[in-house]
Amino acid sequence: MAAYEPVREARRAGATARAPQDPRMTADVILELVDAEEPPLRLFLGAYPYPVVTAAYRKRLETWEAWRTLSTRA
Repeated sequence: MAAYEPVREARRAGATARAPQDPRMTADVILELVDAEEPPLRLFLGAYPYPVVTAAYRKRLETWEAWRTLSTRA
């Protein structure tokens, strides 16, 4: 679907920049997360997900904003 093209583009861009992390570093992050007083419901691990998610949510926010006037009338 054309609607997902920005996500695919971001994913392709992120895939070329993605490098494997040291598993020990990931384990340390997970242990820190588990010990957090108020951990987030979800957490991205590594830098790769950020451009993908940023592009997807930017598009969602643009769509919601474009239709805001109509939606707030409900």
